[in-house]
Amino acid sequence: MYGGKTYYLGKGKCNGKTDSEGYQLALTEWEAVKRFADDNGPNPYTEAGEFIPAEYQLRLADFLAMRQRIGPNGNQQPAGESIDPDKSPWMASDYTRHGFTLATGLRTHSGDVSLADLFAEYLRQRESEVQSNALSVKQYAQDKAKLNDFEGFAKHYGRAMLSEIDGPFLQSYRVAQQRLTTVPNPADRISQETARKRLQTILKVWRWAYKQEYLDALPRVLDREYAKVKIDRPKPRFWEPAELRQLFAKASQRTKLYIALACNCGYTQAEIATLEWEMIDPKTREVRRERPKSGQPQVHKLWPLTLELLRAESKTTSGLCLVGAKGNPLLTQEIKADGNITHVDSIRLAFNRTLKKTKLDNTGRSFKHIRKTSANAIAEKYEDNRLVDLFLGHSTHAMRNHYADDHYKGLFSAIDWLESYYGLKLEAETATAKPSKAK
Repeated sequence: MYGGKTYYLGKGKCNGKTDSEGYQLALTEWEAVKRFADDNGPNPYTEAGEFIPAEYQLRLADFLAMRQRIGPNGNQQPAGESIDPDKSPWMASDYTRHGFTLATGLRTHSGDVSLADLFAEYLRQRESEVQSNALSVKQYAQDKAKLNDFEGFAKHYGRAMLSEIDGPFLQSYRVAQQRLTTVPNPADRISQETARKRLQTILKVWRWAYKQEYLDALPRVLDREYAKVKIDRPKPRFWEPAELRQLFAKASQRTKLYIALACNCGYTQAEIATLEWEMIDPKTREVRRERPKSGQPQVHKLWPLTLELLRAESKTTSGLCLVGAKGNPLLTQEIKADGNITHVDSIRLAFNRTLKKTKLDNTGRSFKHIRKTSANAIAEKYEDNRLVDLFLGHSTHAMRNHYADDHYKGLFSAIDWLESYYGLKLEAETATAKPSKAK
């Protein structure tokens, strides 16, 4: 929306927010449209509504002649001739057609840059990694939160420019984080893990700034010790089988399925939301896939109860097994145009509703702790870390991978044992009930 008019950009070229090339094409088109709307440039469209790239916008006749000569896809190809793949350039992209622009940097005429601009530029690069699936939205959100904290600390002491952040100031920030882990008021206290992540983020961003030549040298304080924070031995929290049976009994049929998948396969919300029918062998009940978080191979065997619930709750026989009532994904994480994060987790919300029904104490425990409970039960029962690694889909040693198929037989035995360990019972009327309306 601009000047009271709505513009639709990148028609037929942009396939959604994760299409980085399509986004660049739409952005280039918008820049030309804005120039025209502000009377600073020619109309970027032909009479047929086709967008004219900037390099051809001076003369429409030249553009149309060029299109006729090289074809609508921008490839140099005389009429009647075919391209010999052996003589074509090695995977050369048509950068003119895509409309990419060079980064101009952030330095002012004085050679300095503000912290706000520096962090914004860093986050823009991180956002592009999210769009190319090289970075998770969660990691982007963590980086943004940690940089907001440092910027607030700097503003408190009246520092807004990169040149004002020297070694002593960075060391002061480090000391402040360590002290925040021990303040008496719980509302002001941060965890040791949060302190470490804040310092790791600053270390990472300052190294990036040095590589981007915003810094002539890194402050010496930013060594390997800078982000080192003593972390107390974690105190794992688990669900008791009786508690999970109580939750299962009170849950809706859809939430029963979520709990069963977590107990049976150690699935988190992301793994449930991305489960596809093509991953499941209906005869053996085996599920073979890659773990969304790490890309590691993940193999499990569904209990009969789990598969029965899955078939009852799924509306399809291919693609995603489970979606929301309106066909939307169960878990979505996106970066909005203003840089804020949207996070919708239907599985967590459904589980929390069941928790309220049972009035169980869930302090320090969440849906993801079901995964840890199953892994801990296998570890205690079988005393074999290889089975735990396979169950969790952890990266394993190369030699262990060599014998993975043999270990999967042992894993399936452990999963069968988990079925009796939890003792989840499906009431007869539930099994024949109509599918739930997922929210």
